[in-house]
This record gives sequence, structure tokens and C-alpha cells, in this order.
Amino acid sequence: MQDSPQSILVVEDEEDMAVLLRRALERRGFRVDLAGNGTEALAALATRPYALLITDIFMPRMNGLRLAEAARQRWPHLPVILITGLGDWQSYVRAMDLHVVAYLTKPVRLDNLLAAVERALDPQLPA
Repeated sequence: MQDSPQSILVVEDEEDMAVLLRRALERRGFRVDLAGNGTEALAALATRPYALLITDIFMPRMNGLRLAEAARQRWPHLPVILITGLGDWQSYVRAMDLHVVAYLTKPVRLDNLLAAVERALDPQLPA
């Protein structure tokens, strides 16, 4: 059993969605930090280790795909979950190229999100 909770960085520009995700994850025992865009997220990632990055795709300053790519280059073993309200084939293919754990569409079902989080944090689980 771990002494301290695993940390997750949630990147979401919609405050209500960010709070919903934070609460759901904290109820599962995770420590959750929030960032409102990709630029803030990269700054947070540089200051502390995270077990998982969950990011929206469409955000100001830096979209989630660019964030996932930048994170993958700097922290290659950091698992990433992408969430989008406007899923399209191009972004899905790009996400798969970046080896994201999951590509979820809004409205996100919390059971699907939590299952993706479990898969991301336990590589022994089947995809």
C-alpha cells in the first residue's frame, strides 16, 4: 500500500468540468491538481512528479494534443488520457500516435474515466 496518494494533473479550461473531475478522482483517493491550459500544465509538470495527465483537447494557448506531445517528449513514461467535446477522426488518430491511454468524449461517463485511470496506473490491466 502506498504511503501517499498518487498525483494526477487535470487540464481543463471549463471550471465546472475541472471541479467534477477533481472531485471524482479525489473520492478515489488521488491527489489532484488543476491547470486551465497546456502552458500552465507544462509549468506544473516541471515542478512535481505526476502519475497521470488528464487533458481536454480544445483549450486556449495550447491544445491537449500539443500538450500530450510536449509531455511525451519530456516525460516519456507519463500516461495521458485525452478528453474532448468535439471528437474527430484526425484528433483520434493523432492521439493514438501519441500512445494515449484513452480518448474519451464529453459528456464523460465517470465509470469510463475511472476505468481508464486504473488502466493508466496499472499497466498489468488489459487495455
